[in-house]
Amino acid sequence: MPRMKLHNLLLKLGFKSEDDFYFLDRPDKASPWQSISILDIDVFLGGLPVYETNEDVQDTGGGKWDWIKISYNLSSLPENFIDVSCAKIFHIAEELGLKVYYKNEEIHETNLLRIFKSYCEDLKTKYAAPGSEDLALIMQYF
Repeated sequence: MPRMKLHNLLLKLGFKSEDDFYFLDRPDKASPWQSISILDIDVFLGGLPVYETNEDVQDTGGGKWDWIKISYNLSSLPENFIDVSCAKIFHIAEELGLKVYYKNEEIHETNLLRIFKSYCEDLKTKYAAPGSEDLALIMQYF
């Protein structure tokens, strides 16, 4: 698929391009121990990362890609970002005609939401709330 199509969609959805990846900033101010972006996207072709900067895509239209990896850093974000993140992931997939996979299995939005919220409950029960300073301190020792 042409990189320009992906690039234009992500920019339209509020993502920023930096070097060879995209990120979606939080709408609020992050605490010092929290992630400043809610989603990060890496682009691949044939299993290898595609290194094309924003300028490359703007100047030449970019090359091709065949899959993207979208990362959500659950431990360093407050739980309230799960819903908007899952919605963005599935919006991207729908716009590009892609399926979403989690742990190499196709997954639907309601199931991904349920899994992420379950992880949050586990973290809260065993350690501390996602995005909390307490969890950030605990993570330093793992």
